[in-house]
This record gives sequence, structure tokens and C-alpha cells, in this order.
Amino acid sequence: MTGLTVAREGTITHLRLNRPDEGNALDLELAGAFEEAVSTARSDGTRVIVLASDGPVFCGGGDVAAMSTAPDPAAYTFELASSLHRALVALAESGLILVVAVQGAAAGAGFGLVLNADYVVASEKATFLTAYSALGVSPDGGTTHLLPRIVGHQRAAELALAGRRLDAHTAREWGIVNDVVSPQELGQAAASIAASIARTPAAALTATKRLLATGWASGYEEHLAQEAESIARLMGTDESHALQSAFLTKRR
Repeated sequence: MTGLTVAREGTITHLRLNRPDEGNALDLELAGAFEEAVSTARSDGTRVIVLASDGPVFCGGGDVAAMSTAPDPAAYTFELASSLHRALVALAESGLILVVAVQGAAAGAGFGLVLNADYVVASEKATFLTAYSALGVSPDGGTTHLLPRIVGHQRAAELALAGRRLDAHTAREWGIVNDVVSPQELGQAAASIAASIARTPAAALTATKRLLATGWASGYEEHLAQEAESIARLMGTDESHALQSAFLTKRR
């Protein structure tokens, strides 16, 4: 089990995170599967990727249990973040359009996946949280690169430093989410926007995506490398280890 299901429908590839019992948290296997799916989509004629997930949580971020119990938590975290980051760079450099459907909490790297999307549809029950400070680590998933560009520096600091949790309607007001719909409408709404985008001629779609990315994609790969180094280093500190243990004990 990779924790990811992949289904192709014409020029649309549907990806679903399916680790609901773990809050769809990213471990090495799931991050690797996501990286491989993006790589495949770049070469198989896919125009739009729709990313959704099973269960009440969209994605709780990195798998704290897997990172904390690894023989070398810092090395594991670095490898995990780097795998995710390679997929995000591939998306940014390609003509692929990423549509994300968020049904519940998007936290940590799960929030990062949302920030990397080209179009976000959220359920009224969705929430958005950086969540890194609770573990004594810094953000990954492109959060520190993209969040200030989307919401401005002050609001980014409110989310990343003060740990504010956003509801779906506030996330839309802040420019993180495009549409807010009822939970029952989420799947159809994401499918509808994906189908509409996929009808755009491929050359025009690719050119437009790349022009839109010009303002933020420059230096993105280098910034992601700094994020991976920082979160891995902090994951190995005594302070973070204590917070990880508290987090896992609270979750049991």
C-alpha cells in the first residue's frame, strides 16, 4: 500500500490520498508515490491533476510517528521533505494544472499542497493550519515561499508564527481558496473545474501556466532545499523531540 490511488480519465489524472486512519499524513512511501505520479503525469498526456483524499482529514502533514520513531529522525525528515519537494518543483516547472479538493483539515505539508495548487475547492468544513510550531520545527512544502506571496507578510506571520487556524470562508477571503461549497458538492465541483480547464488547448494551457508561475517559480527549488534542511535539523533537536512525544501521546 502506497497510500495513494491513481486513476486516469482522459487528460485528467485523479490522485487520492488514502491513509485516512493516519489523517492522510505523508510518510516516505506516500511522498514517493506522489512524486512518481507527478512524474508520470508529465509524460502521459495529462493536463490536469485533481488531488483529493479519503476520510475526514485532507492531509495532516508529515507522519509524525514515522519521523519520530525513525532510527535517524532528522535524516528521515530530510528524505521525506526532499521527495515531496521534488514533486512540487516538477509541478511548478510543468504545464500541469493542479486542482485540489479539500474536505477537512489541511495542516503542515497538507497546507503546503494547497498552496502549490492552481485552483482550490474547499468544503465548508475545511480548515487550514501551518501546525509546525507545535512540533518545534519550521515549515516545508513551499509554505514559507508561497504563503507571503498569496496572503501578504503580516497574514503569513499570523499563520506561521502565531498558529492561527483558518476556516474555509476566511481562506477564500485571503486568496488561499477559490471556491467554498457544501461537503456534498465538493467532488463534483472539483471535477467540473478540472474538466473545464482540461478543455483548453494544451499549448495554451502550458504557456499560461508557465507565465503565471514566472513571478514565484524563480528560485523555488533552492528555497525548498533550504526548507528541507531546516525542518530536518530542527526535527533532531531535544526540544522538538519532546514536543513530538507530547503530540503522539495526546493523539493516542
